[in-house]
Amino acid sequence: MAEVHALSRRSVFCLIPRGDTHTRRAFVDCLVNGAVPVVFKQETLDSAPFNDILPPSSYIASLVEYEQQLEKNDTGINVVDLLMAKFPLENYTSMLHAVHSVRHVFQVGFVPSLF
Repeated sequence: MAEVHALSRRSVFCLIPRGDTHTRRAFVDCLVNGAVPVVFKQETLDSAPFNDILPPSSYIASLVEYEQQLEKNDTGINVVDLLMAKFPLENYTSMLHAVHSVRHVFQVGFVPSLF
């Protein structure tokens, strides 16, 4: 598990596939580790934490429009290419800033004086 967290801390994006819940643990782990979550389901965007005060598009990379193609395991689709085309440097840089500004909220045992 420590290896997964270390990899996530070195990443810009973390893929969040469908799980038991729309905002599964990997989603929160991704945010806590400072990466931009990449979601493929509209339900994940709709149930993102703090939707009422923080627009999901400010810190979540959505590839919802490719959901059906990706579920078919279309080998012609490269997720990295999709991300780079949809989120150029200035976009994902601002998303990373948004993630870093909110990630402490998702930490268990958060102590404000440490941040």
